[in-house]
Amino acid sequence: MSQVANFNGQLSPSNPNKRIWMSYGGLVYDVTEFVANHPGGSEKILMGAGGAIEPYWYLYRQHFASDLPLNLLSKMLIGQLHPADQDRIDEQMENVTEQT
Repeated sequence: MSQVANFNGQLSPSNPNKRIWMSYGGLVYDVTEFVANHPGGSEKILMGAGGAIEPYWYLYRQHFASDLPLNLLSKMLIGQLHPADQDRIDEQMENVTEQT
């Protein structure tokens, strides 16, 4: 994968072009065109706008029931998170899983 952009620090909920970005697994996605088609409704997907979606996927585990979510995301890839940012997300997710 060629790195389109390296996002360092907090993603903003929308960039200056009014696009909706989120990250998963160290990668950044522009989900703007998908929001209206999200099976759980636009309000659910917008909860993750501008940040990592790992916490939401942990809560809404149906995302792991098939390859469809990752296949859809692959078409929306726009870049990578800075490795230190993904490390922080991974650490937060470890804390979440330890508490449950």
